[in-house]
Amino acid sequence: MNPVLEDDIVENRTWMTGYLFACRDKEINRKLRIYLFVIFLLPLVISVNRVSAQSADQGLRISYQNNLLTIYARNSDIKDFFSKLAGSTGIRIEYPATIEKKVTLSRKDVSLKKFLASFLRNMNHVVIFSGASTKKSKISEVYIYPDSKKSSLSNIAETRITRRIASYKRAIQSVKSRLSKVSEDSSRGKSYLRQLDRYEKMIQNLENQL
Repeated sequence: MNPVLEDDIVENRTWMTGYLFACRDKEINRKLRIYLFVIFLLPLVISVNRVSAQSADQGLRISYQNNLLTIYARNSDIKDFFSKLAGSTGIRIEYPATIEKKVTLSRKDVSLKKFLASFLRNMNHVVIFSGASTKKSKISEVYIYPDSKKSSLSNIAETRITRRIASYKRAIQSVKSRLSKVSEDSSRGKSYLRQLDRYEKMIQNLENQL
């Protein structure tokens, strides 16, 4: 067996010590990189995402107060536009899933009816109103459809209007039945007469949409 020299032992110890320090340095560097990412880069990533979200929100703003619309849209997807418009106004808007368009416009204090008439003028659509009279009628539903399906979707809208008319006619028969059991000059009789008048006006308004 060859004797182990003291210089070899010292050299081996030096190499092992350097190796251990190198390993420890790698571990420290790895932890340092993680620390720097958490402290500096992660908040930056979150901030960038927030800025992007805020930019998207700032690109589409819709408010509806006192029956007047204020709209600001900049390169907004039309699906997002319709969704936000429906949510802001409380009306129902249906559109084909394949619709593709970017919306850029600015309007202030405009009525919903006037805006839709202008915005939808080049689109095939059906607007359904609800209310006892033409002056008091409000937009309740909007259906937008591609050219190829204009006929079928128009028929769907007409069917819905027809069903609502039938519903009001049934209500009229019910009110007339109750009216026949009381005097028309009584407070209840007068209330029934007002209901009949309101239902008849609703039917007339709906028939004008067919």
